[in-house]
Amino acid sequence: MTETETQQGREIILGPKVDLHDGVHGALVTDPPADVRYSVRQAKHLFQFSDRGVKSPHEHFHFGECVDFGSGSELVHSARWPVINRGAWVTDMDDFGYPVLVGRALVNPDVRSRLRGDVDARIGMRRRGRNMLAMYAHPSCKAVIFRTQQGIDLAGHHLANLQVGALAETFLQKALVLYPAQRTSSREKVDRKWAGDTPLRVVFCGRDYETKNGLLALRIFRRLAATMPDVSFTYIGEVPPECDPRVLGPGIEILGTLQRREVLDAFERGHILFHPSKFESVGIVLLEAAAAGMAIVAATGGEMSHMSELFDADRAVLLNRDTVAPGDEEKWFYDELRQLVSSPLAAASMARRNYMVSVAGKFSLTHRNATLSAIYESAIANPAEPATVSQLWDAGDGAIGTLESRAVLGDQVEYLHKIGITKQHVNVLG
Repeated sequence: MTETETQQGREIILGPKVDLHDGVHGALVTDPPADVRYSVRQAKHLFQFSDRGVKSPHEHFHFGECVDFGSGSELVHSARWPVINRGAWVTDMDDFGYPVLVGRALVNPDVRSRLRGDVDARIGMRRRGRNMLAMYAHPSCKAVIFRTQQGIDLAGHHLANLQVGALAETFLQKALVLYPAQRTSSREKVDRKWAGDTPLRVVFCGRDYETKNGLLALRIFRRLAATMPDVSFTYIGEVPPECDPRVLGPGIEILGTLQRREVLDAFERGHILFHPSKFESVGIVLLEAAAAGMAIVAATGGEMSHMSELFDADRAVLLNRDTVAPGDEEKWFYDELRQLVSSPLAAASMARRNYMVSVAGKFSLTHRNATLSAIYESAIANPAEPATVSQLWDAGDGAIGTLESRAVLGDQVEYLHKIGITKQHVNVLG
């Protein structure tokens, strides 16, 4: 995301830049509320470590993180983290567990293992939870914006387990749902691509080959392409070296990893998004496809259960992982995708319903911007005394460490290199 400001309106600080999401926050910068101009900034990050010799927030579990944009009167819209030294701020998060309970050390496999079974580690997680909740409960925090209702429901479950009393009640009072909105394609483009003058195009898009179920997508694309020569299949994302077009056969276009603008261009030409992902925090790619006037085949249930919240039966074909056995997924997706490709009128009807909800419904820029304007106006009108770390965190025997945003990113890269994280792909295309 480029460090950009819109030209008119009240200045709102948006950041830290290192933690912004291209699809969520990028859409804020490109299409802000009419009365807002975003200033995208980095921050100073403060961490509560267990001892003074610890420096890496990715390698070592820590008992809290907050950010400091310096003193000033501007409202801060923070990505995930609580803000100190500001009288009014709001935050958004796609889930509760990562920022509140675990933090950046989630990338450390040893930390993940200890949190599952070690009593002392779980006590530490509860301590972190209380520290973080004390920051969100502070009067300077005016709203906690979740991207799905399921996110708030899961937060309530975690809060009950934490047994933090009034902190939980205050947090949930500030929590609200605001679905991420995306700029829509023009109606002319949507009508033109569904006029039947061009071959039907099915698109898969996923940067993470494993999580997004890329292998399953390739297997199904190869089977369908072999019997549907008039349909185009486009794969956006990483594939293992052996899965080049010669292995897959004709009719499949491999585009590799694209920039967001290039993905949106592909969606404007696409008709059906096939998204068999194993996990999504929200699924911005699905909302981008809906805004481009695409039909959708995806999953719900399990780690994807919020898809039923986002898409009803008229707007997506959803495999329910709570009822379909893992061994039957490929057959189910193949049959349903084949049926939808073979029924262009039904696919077009689904695509247009998705488009209209994105133009004027709960996924629209109009709804998102009106809600944000009201949140911002109320926050600015009711500032509080800024929070400080010394007020809210009990350092105990530990120490507070600080890193600038760029150093946080550098620490992540260095730690992942240190533990040698690589992606292994197995060629089981047959």
